This record gives sequence, C-alpha cells and structure tokens, in this order.
Amino acid sequence: CVCHREKMTNAGKMNLSSAADQQQGTHKKRKLGITRVLMVIAFCSILLTLVNRSARLFEATSESAAIPTTTTTKYENVASKTVDRAPFQKPFILPNLRESIVQARFEFDTTMKELYGESFFPTIFHRVEEVFGLNGTSRDRFQRRILIKLCKSLSFNSSVEDNTFMWVTGGNSNAAAHGNLFNQSYTATVEHYASKAFQAVGLDFVAKNYAIGTYPSGLELALCMDSVYGQNFDLFMWDFSLTDGRSSFNLDLMLNRIVTGTTAWLASSALPIVLVLDQTKARRISVQRATERGLGAISMNPALVLDDLKEKLPDAVFVDQGNLTEYLANFLCKGVLERNSPCGENKFQTQSCTNVKGKTSWHYGWKIHHLFGVLLADLLIQILQEAVEKLLDMKFHLNEHNQTTLENQDEKLSLAVILSHLQEEERNDRLSFLSTPVNETLDYAARKEMEAEVVEYLARTASFCRTALLPAQSRYDGIVTGSGNKKAYYEKFDTGTSKKEILARPVNSSGVTKETYSIPHPLPLAFDADLRNLSSCEDVLLKIDYKDFFLIQGGIGWVSTVLPTTAEIEAYALKPMRNQHREGIIILCVSICDRRHGPHCLRDRVDLKAIVSTNITMQPLMQMEVDGKPVSQVTQIGNCYLLLGGNNKYQWGPGNESGQYELKFNIPNISKHLHISSIIVL
Repeated sequence: CVCHREKMTNAGKMNLSSAADQQQGTHKKRKLGITRVLMVIAFCSILLTLVNRSARLFEATSESAAIPTTTTTKYENVASKTVDRAPFQKPFILPNLRESIVQARFEFDTTMKELYGESFFPTIFHRVEEVFGLNGTSRDRFQRRILIKLCKSLSFNSSVEDNTFMWVTGGNSNAAAHGNLFNQSYTATVEHYASKAFQAVGLDFVAKNYAIGTYPSGLELALCMDSVYGQNFDLFMWDFSLTDGRSSFNLDLMLNRIVTGTTAWLASSALPIVLVLDQTKARRISVQRATERGLGAISMNPALVLDDLKEKLPDAVFVDQGNLTEYLANFLCKGVLERNSPCGENKFQTQSCTNVKGKTSWHYGWKIHHLFGVLLADLLIQILQEAVEKLLDMKFHLNEHNQTTLENQDEKLSLAVILSHLQEEERNDRLSFLSTPVNETLDYAARKEMEAEVVEYLARTASFCRTALLPAQSRYDGIVTGSGNKKAYYEKFDTGTSKKEILARPVNSSGVTKETYSIPHPLPLAFDADLRNLSSCEDVLLKIDYKDFFLIQGGIGWVSTVLPTTAEIEAYALKPMRNQHREGIIILCVSICDRRHGPHCLRDRVDLKAIVSTNITMQPLMQMEVDGKPVSQVTQIGNCYLLLGGNNKYQWGPGNESGQYELKFNIPNISKHLHISSIIVL
C-alpha cells in the first residue's frame, strides 16, 4: 500500500502542461482518494473483527464461574451447555497459552474462595497430590492426553472432535445424582467450572453423565463400552463402588476393555485416562497394577477433604452458621456430614420439583456433589496448566544424530512433531498393556464359574453390543433402531414402545405356529412407562437413566433378530472384521430390577435358565436358537448369560458371510416375558 501511495504521489507531482494532462492528473487523484477510502474501510473491518473476537474471548474467560444461589436457577443452565455448543473461536498462538491458563486458574480460585470462604479454601483446594494420589507416570499420561488435544486444536485445521476434551462418567445411582436434580451431579458441576479453563486455551470441555442406577460395572457395561459410552472419550470416571461391593474383578475387566478399545480408538491410537472414585485397598491395587502396565489410571480419595472438614467446620447443632457460605452451612451435624437436624433437612435442594425419588441416606446430597465437582475441576485445571507449560518448554530431538529442536522449526511443524511423538507414546503404552497376560491384570479366582479361556475372551477380544439401556450413545445416535436419527445428548431420541402398549395388542391364544417360525415377529425395543413418571418437575431435568429392554413376549410364537445390522456394521466400522476369525461367543444380559419395583418386577419374567426346564407336560418353558441351532445351556455371570450350543461350547462361529447371527426366541406361556437389556457378540 505504501509503494502504491508513493507511485501515485509522484505521478501527481509531474509537470502537466496540457489540459488533457491536467484532467488525467485530476482523475488519478480522485482514484487515489477512492483507493484510500477503501483501504481505511478494509482496515476498520479487520480491526472490528479482532475486537469482537477479543470480546468473545474476554467474556469466555471473565464470566463469573459461580452458580446462582437460588434453588430454582442454581443448576438449570448447567446442562444446556452440554447440549447446545457454538464452535469456539481460536485466535490462539503458543505464546498466549500461558497467560490464558494462568488467568483461568486465578478466576477459578477467586470463585472458590467466594463459594467456600477464604479460611476453608486451603482445606479443600490445591491438594491434588493428596486427594488423587497422583504419581509421576499417571500425571505424565494425563498431561499427554491433554497435550494431544492441544496440538490438534492449535493446528488451525482441526475438527470439532479434535477441539473437544470429552469426559464420560460411568456409575450407579450416586453418580447419576438420584435424589437431586440431574444438573446438581458432580459431572455437571465439573463441566461448569472446568470448561472455562479449557476454553481459555482454545479447547471445549464436555462432561457426559452415563451413570445408571443399581447397575454394577460388570460384564454388560464393560463389553458394551462403545455402545453405552460412545467411541471417543478422553477420560472415563468410574464410580461403581456402591454396587460393585468389595470385588475388584469388575473394575479390572472394565480397565482391560478400555485398553482393548473401540475401532475408533484403535484407529486414532487414543488411550483414555481412567479416574476411579474409590480408595479401598483392592481397587487401589487395581489402579496401581493398570498404571504399571501402561494405562493412565488415577484413584480419588475425597475422604481426606471430608475428614478435614469434619474437624474444622463448626457443628450446626451447637454453633451458629451465619459466618459460613451456603456450600458449607448446615453441612456438619453431630460430627456427621449431611445427616441429623438441621443438616438432613438441607441435604437435598429440589423445592422446585415434587416427589423426587432417591432421597436416601446412601445418596450424596447437593453439597457433596458440588464439592466433588469442584475438586475434580481443580485437578483438571492443574493438569491443564502443567500440560501448557510442558508444551511451551518441550524440546524433542528428532533422532539421536540430528539434534533438531522445536525452536528451529515453524510452529505448525513443531506441533506436528510433538503430536506424532505423543501419539507414538500412547500407542506403545497400549501395546505394553495388551502384551501383559490377562491373569496379571485381573483376578481369575473371583470368577470361578468361568473357564480361564473365556475370561481372556471377555477381557481382550473385540466385542459388538446392542443395548437398550439409557443413557447410551448408540440410542442417541439412532443406531439401535436403525433410524440414523442422531440427536443431542439425552434429547429427542428414539424411545421405543411402551411395554403396556405392546402387551395390549391382540395375541393368538393358540401360541406358537409353524408360520411364526418361518416368519417370526421382530424384536421390539420397549420401556416401562411407569418408571418414566415417578417424579414431577417443571422445566428441570431429574434423571436420564432408565432400564429399557428388548421385549420377548410370551404366547405369540417365535421372535427373531439379526445382529449386527447394516446400520450397526457401518456405525462401528465392523466391515474390516468380516474376514477375521471370530469365536462367536454370544451373551444375553437381562434387565436388572429397579429398586422401586422390588421383587414385583420378576412376576411376569421368565428366567433364562428356563432354557433347560420343562412344564408338567414336558414342554420347554423357553426355546432359543442361534442360526438355527438350539441353545442347550447357559452360564450365568451377574445379570448376563453366555449361550452354549449342543456340544456345550461357547463358540458359535463367525456367523454368515456378513458376520451376522440370527437369534430366535419362543416363550409358550402367554403370561411370561423376557426383558433383554443387551446382546453381545465376541
């Protein structure tokens, strides 16, 4: 522009002797004036764009992190951030990251001091090493997972998935926040606070709660990892101690399945971090063992903070609570948190909703959920800050002969070198774990009913799962019904049909006929409508976890299903596996009764063990076939059953040419039904 302006100025200074030349000079001056105006407009436009971006960034980092204090609005906007997300603008370069994350840490600490008070801040926060027992190896792997996301995000041609750090919670009713509003869960809380720090460095942070009440972390959820929790996440939160009891077998199995991974993980070499909310000796050993073999596993012990609070908090029964914030007031009564009066009356804050179920002594109240959430956010922000520092300070030698460091390369090439190095490390850690014998990663003795060979299949063989459970990503993506109707997390998905509606349809009282074997009924996705309406609440979400099922209705003849379907093959990238050898171990998992239904839910259900039983007329209580071959026996593992053929073998072979299997069921008794929650093939 300067060169152009000088040329035009020189042209204007020429000695113009003729009128024509004067007119031409006048024309050039006018052209110069127009050019200058256009340049000013363009410059202002660019400046305005930069100002708007800076304003959006300032709003993202300076927005108050405190959740509003009134009960009706305290959590109502937290979940919406999980559903509707605008693409985050990323005007970031490496030197700006340190300043951004330091500011985010300062704002988080400031907010926590406001919520919990200056005097209690050191009791709760900046105790990551104590609360999470971080050793150097797990810490490095946690930083590495974040660094991979940062490198991809900063490449400026990254996808939404590359820009998102995905947290997934798997757990039981405590993790699902039963007794509270859904948005009072620690998962919603950690997303609310941690997302601001991640946005400060150009990443989006999403925390999804897939906890299911009364469910253990056993065979079903471990083998349905990708169907329930999705095919891409960076951190898995394990919170099943309430339903798993003292055994660590379920945790060990789930850790093996996470490392085995989905097709998407294997393609990207991703190795998620696992955070275990449990500090019993057996599970600490499981976490330590998994870490030694290549997984980034961390155990959380919030009891350290809770015990310190018990010592330092004034007891609400004896001391006025006026000097405490609402997050600590009426928290400790007679030496116990969230119990006795007046703490018990303040344990749950759901005044905007009526008849909220799950307000029990063993469920966390809103204050503990919030406390766990901010402790987890504190961990994430600290590891994020450490990852940023590591990224800025990294110096990788490309090889031992060529001492080329990152300072000698441009920024994009430097990021590419770092990313390749980090992904190679994750790939090696995965291979290290998978090269370890299965019996060194879980306890065989805990499952004496299973053969050692079967345990190895369960731990390491690639699996396919069709599940009816909610929440489940395959339900939200329309994979189960084959609609392909992808919806946002827990909103407007294919719900299936009410069991009452299915059973109300006319039934042929004569039972099974030859025609129904050759033209069987399809297997319907069903739900219990009574469990959908246990609590009433206007415009506030209470829960999303339901034990839906595939219903095999008695007295209507044969019911059939083929799996995997074409939609499932496409969704889970099973095509490359068609020509691979598959053992064809088939597992059926039946619905676990909801606590509120008690034994009544079993009254109309047939036990899968009825496959080997007959009635007084010697007629089978249930018939089942796999590809036309009868199922002769089952082996029970929790709520799941391994199907055995006529030779009492678990293996049914690789299926048809497309790797598919046809399952057929028949229950002659019109008053008995089978609720299948998941069907699994190894």
